[in-house]
Amino acid sequence: MNLLNDLWAFVTGPIYAIIGSTASLVSLAITIWVLINVRNIKSHYVRAIRVPDLLKKLKTHTRLLSELMNDYGVSRDQIRREIAQCEVTLRSLHGKIDSQSRKEISSLIKTVQSYDWRAQDRDALYNILIGLEKLETRIALLKQDSEVER
Repeated sequence: MNLLNDLWAFVTGPIYAIIGSTASLVSLAITIWVLINVRNIKSHYVRAIRVPDLLKKLKTHTRLLSELMNDYGVSRDQIRREIAQCEVTLRSLHGKIDSQSRKEISSLIKTVQSYDWRAQDRDALYNILIGLEKLETRIALLKQDSEVER
């Protein structure tokens, strides 16, 4: 019976507690590593799938705004609708892009929000168009870079 007690004391002793604690910490570290990698993979695929579609929408908004700007006095209501749709596209794009482009998108969203269609300010609309074109170019270049990295 004494041998059984000694064996039980050895099995439940401090060395097994240390091994168990170490294994628990190692599994926590592995779990965190897997979580980070799964998140990175998810964001990569979201970017690869959604960003090209959003870029097409952004190009369409830019083209339409440019055409509507030629007939500014007549097409103010259409410009207003197109700017609202453009803002939605920019917001959707905001979370799916790198941090530097996010800053540019945030700035452009503020410019779009501050546009007052009643003031009939063609220069403000022109600034929005320039910002959209810059952003389109930036995203197209980022897309090409990501294709090269694959």
